Amino acid sequence: MQYEHKEYPRPQFRRENWQSLNGEWEFAFDDKNDGVKSGLWQGKKALPLKINVPFTYEYPASGVGDAAQHDVVWYRRSFALAEGNGGSRALLCFNAADYQTDVWLNGAHVLTHTGGFTPFSADITGFLKEGENVLVVRCEDRLNDAVPRGKQSWTGSPFACFYVPNTGMQGVYSCNFQGYCYTQLTDVQQEVNGLLTAERKPKVDMQKLKAIFIQKKV
Repeated sequence: MQYEHKEYPRPQFRRENWQSLNGEWEFAFDDKNDGVKSGLWQGKKALPLKINVPFTYEYPASGVGDAAQHDVVWYRRSFALAEGNGGSRALLCFNAADYQTDVWLNGAHVLTHTGGFTPFSADITGFLKEGENVLVVRCEDRLNDAVPRGKQSWTGSPFACFYVPNTGMQGVYSCNFQGYCYTQLTDVQQEVNGLLTAERKPKVDMQKLKAIFIQKKV
């Protein structure tokens, strides 16, 4: 593909173990909104189009370049865990997706997210399997002027300073692999002297740590 984004989305906080999920995905418009009913979420049906993630279908860099309004779109791709990532906790990370997003992994629903401007993630450790894993994403983004849109047009066409809308996955998507006790960046503040201060919140899987501790004692 002509345009690719394989870099880590947050260079300052790059983890050693991660996998990019950018690049070519299967893709489909769902203008009848019957994809859920027809079982696309199960990941067993191939989708008819190809799209270059993280670019949205409205723009040529996506490989689709269809500026028409489509309220519902689907994505599908498969991936296998890279060597050395097995046995770790896996987080599926999205930089953003517009607007209502549902994600399935190997036929299991792993998250719902509403909003088009914020990153989100899901712990998918318990849904992964050896070999091929099938990831399916459904995004719904209707022309609704009550929804925060920034400078995206709500008419379906660009006008004045408002540009063609972005529908679906945007930004970089990755799988992070980490231990069962880790920190999550929660707040960054600019000080008067120009320095940046960052607050990290510990995240601990107490059940997992307890099981490890009991096993070692035995």
